[in-house]
Amino acid sequence: TPGFQTPSEFLENPSQSSRLTAPFRKHVRPKKQHEIRRLGELVKKLSDFTGCTQVVDVGSGQGHLSRFMALGLGLMVKSIEGDQRLVERAQCLDQELLQAL
Repeated sequence: TPGFQTPSEFLENPSQSSRLTAPFRKHVRPKKQHEIRRLGELVKKLSDFTGCTQVVDVGSGQGHLSRFMALGLGLMVKSIEGDQRLVERAQCLDQELLQAL
């Protein structure tokens, strides 16, 4: 795509972010991996700066960002999602990740 540059974290493997550990990449598309890492790290920096360790993820979907912030970055996260199917999927992914860690 003209004007688009692949983020450096995808140069080695275009389908896996090298800056997001394997357990947090599972079931997540590359674009979403990049977004999760970038947004999660931004929230963590803001948390460190403000001293606020509690985060609310409204519209959390399958919980990928919430999971990364909680288990990958050590933040206390509350996830809010209105679609019960996504909540159930998030719970399955939570259990799968906890077994892998």
